[in-house]
Amino acid sequence: LLIFGLVIVWNWWLHKAYHEQEHWLNKYEWFKEKKKRHFVHHKNPKKNYGIASNFMDKIFGTWNDEI
Repeated sequence: LLIFGLVIVWNWWLHKAYHEQEHWLNKYEWFKEKKKRHFVHHKNPKKNYGIASNFMDKIFGTWNDEI
């Protein structure tokens, strides 16, 4: 239950960070890449549901590799 709660908080926090222009994580390439992938979801709501991980998107066929 604790791990589930931590995953929820991590996803919420990361999603919030994607939408902040001046977030401190913007200096990291891994974050910039995940942020680009996240915004694909805003253009195509049926793709890239994952916030912190794309694992389930790849399993369920909702992954879109285009940026």
